[in-house]
Amino acid sequence: MKILCNHPLESFEPRERYRDVEVLTFGPKDRMWVGKRFYPFDIEFDPARGRWEELASLLPPGWEPDLVLFYYPEHEPLPKGIERAPWPVVGVISDWNIHFDQLWTMAPFFDAVAADRMGTAVFRKAGFAQTFYWPQYTFRWEWHKPVEGLERDIDVFFAGNMNPQVQGERILWLGRLKALEERIRVEIASGVFNEDYGRLLARAKIGFNRSIRGEMNLRAFEVCASGAVLLMERENLEVREYLVPDEEVVLYGENDLEKKIFWLLEHDEERERIARAGRRKILDYSMSRNLDRLRGALAGIRPGDRPGAPAWFLHFARGTALVRTWAPRETALAELVRAARMEPGNPVIRNNLGVLLASWWPARATREALESLEAAAGLSERYLPALWNLAFLLVSAGEAGRARALLEEAGERACRVKGWEDLQGLLLPLGYDAGGIALRKAAALAVMEGDPGSYLASCREFFGSLPEAAAPIPGKVHSV
Repeated sequence: MKILCNHPLESFEPRERYRDVEVLTFGPKDRMWVGKRFYPFDIEFDPARGRWEELASLLPPGWEPDLVLFYYPEHEPLPKGIERAPWPVVGVISDWNIHFDQLWTMAPFFDAVAADRMGTAVFRKAGFAQTFYWPQYTFRWEWHKPVEGLERDIDVFFAGNMNPQVQGERILWLGRLKALEERIRVEIASGVFNEDYGRLLARAKIGFNRSIRGEMNLRAFEVCASGAVLLMERENLEVREYLVPDEEVVLYGENDLEKKIFWLLEHDEERERIARAGRRKILDYSMSRNLDRLRGALAGIRPGDRPGAPAWFLHFARGTALVRTWAPRETALAELVRAARMEPGNPVIRNNLGVLLASWWPARATREALESLEAAAGLSERYLPALWNLAFLLVSAGEAGRARALLEEAGERACRVKGWEDLQGLLLPLGYDAGGIALRKAAALAVMEGDPGSYLASCREFFGSLPEAAAPIPGKVHSV
C-alpha cells in the first residue's frame, strides 16, 4: 500500500518497520516539529497556499498513492482543490469536540474519515460519505519503553494539557492526585516532550489518565508501552476494546480513585504483572500494525465516494476549515469572500465572514464585521447565529442594553427555526474559551442525536446570560 500523508508517521515508528507500506509525506520545509524533534517532509509543499494539482506534480515519476491520508484537518490546512484528487482521500480527525464548527463543512473533501467511537457517529450524521473507527493513536517506539537500570521512583505520574478552558474536568481529578502528595510521590507535569517525557514515564509505577471524549487517547498507549500501569476512567468508551480490566489496565471512578492507587502501590507483584501484561498487549498497536489495520478498514472506499458540492460551497467549506489551522488568516478570509460573491444571499457565509473579521482584526475591521453580521441577520428571518454574534460584540463593548434588544429578537426568531440551516455558522468567541468550546461540543452531540433543538437551547442559555455581566469581555471588540 502506498500512502501520501501530511504527517511524519516515522515519528511514531521507523519506516523500515512498516510491512508492505510505502509512505511519502508532504508539507512546508519548516514543519513538522514533534515535541522538540524536527521531521522533514519528503515533498516540500505548502498546503495553505498550494493547489492539489501542484502537489500531484511533485510526486516521483510513476508513483501513485493508493491512499491520501490527511491527519488532523482541524489543525492542518487542506490543499486547495483536494476534492479533485483522483485517489481515495481519508481524514483522521481527533479534536472534533473543540473544532466541530469548522469540521462540519469538510464532507466534500473526504471519501471517508476516521475518528474515535463517538466521533464516527457524529460525522456519519453530519453527512460524510463514510466514517470508520481506527486506532489513530499509538506510542513512539524510540521513547516510550522501560529503561534498564532506571528506578521506578514515581508512584503516580501525569503529563498533559492542563488548560482549564479545555480540560476543566481533568483539572478536578488532578487536584485529587495532588492531595495525595503527603503520602505518596505524585508528579504532574506539562511541557515535557520526547526523551524527557519518556524517561518520566519509565520512572512511573502508575500512569494516570483521563480522556476528554471517552477515547483511547495518546497517553493510554504511551503509559502502557513505557511499562507503567495505566489508570483509566471506568466510563471510557474504548479502553475495553484494547485492554482487559484488572489484568492489563486498572479502571477507576468517582468513589474509588484513591483506593485503586493505594491498592496498586501496596501490591507490587500484582501491579508489575498488570503493567507487563498491558505493555505486551499495547505493543501490538504500533504504527506499523495500525497501518495494517487501516488497509482492512479501507476496503471498498473509492475516490468517487465523497459527496459533490457547488463551487461556492467548496470555497466556503475550505475557508471555514482553515479557521484554527496555521494557514495565514488572509487565506481563510479570501475563500469566504469568494463564496460570498458567488452566493450573496447565503447568511451562513456572511456570518462566518463577520466572525473572522471581528476575531482577527478587531481594531481595523469593526465596521466591516458589523456590516457582514447585520447582512447575515437580514438575509433570513429565521437565521440566529448572526444575531447572537452581534449581541456578543455589543456586550464586549459594554453595551448590554442594545445586546438585550437583539437577544429578544433572537428569542422571537427561535420560535421559527426549522432546522440546522438556521443554526449553522461560526459563533463568538472563536478561540478556546470555555463557553465557545462547550457550544461546539453541544453542536456535535446535537447532530449525532439528530436534535437541533438541544443545540438551540445551549446557545440561548449561553448568549442569554451575557448581558447580565456588565463588564466587557476581555480580548474582544470594545468599540461598536
